[in-house]
Order: sequence, then C-alpha cells, then structure tokens
Amino acid sequence: MARILTTNDKRKIIESIKSWSSPNKMTWERLCDSVAKKIGRRPTRQSLYMHKDIVTAYEEKKGVLKTKNEFKVRPANLKAAAERIERLESKIEEHVKTINVQREYMIDLFRACVACGVQESDLKFRP
Repeated sequence: MARILTTNDKRKIIESIKSWSSPNKMTWERLCDSVAKKIGRRPTRQSLYMHKDIVTAYEEKKGVLKTKNEFKVRPANLKAAAERIERLESKIEEHVKTINVQREYMIDLFRACVACGVQESDLKFRP
C-alpha cells in the first residue's frame, strides 16, 4: 500500500513543479522521478493526480512551458530588428494619439451631458 503524501511532501512536489527547468518535456513520470529524492520515495503518477493542488500547479507549468516553446519569428539580423522596433514604436505612437483623441471626445461628451442636465441614472446602460 502506498504511503499517503504529507503536506510537506505536497509542498516539495509543488515547488519542484514550479522550478522545473529541465530541457526535457515535463511529464508525470519525469516529475515522479525528479521528486523521488526530495520526498524519500517515488510516488506514482496516479497518487500525484489525486491531489488537486498538485494537478493545478502541473497544468499551469505545462501551459507556461508550452507558450515558451512556441516558435517565434525573429529578425535575421540587427538591421532588420532595428527596423521592426522602429515600426512597432511608430505604431504605438499612433495608437496613443488615437486613444488621446477618443479620451478628449469622451470628456466633451460628458460636458455636453452635464450642460443638458443628463445624469448617469438617465442612461439606459451601465459600464
């Protein structure tokens, strides 16, 4: 009969999951192997899967590892990278200008509402 995982064992397992940096893909079996030394015995994947907090930590870490490993397009050289950065910065500036124009429009709209006596309770929608 397998020994029940103590709170201390679960804490060590969750810490091991959160600090996983192995180049190998994270699997339940590799996790069991890696925590064996920390808790003094090798748990089964089924026993780990019975604990919701361990499963949650495992799934979160898998999601983080998966997004880190997705292929990202990178510029071929520094010149291309500099051009891309410049293009993105100009795009950001355009968006900031658009936001500022919309903000000014909203302020003018609120002023017009106040001048006409329209109150928030008169409006049919709530933000």
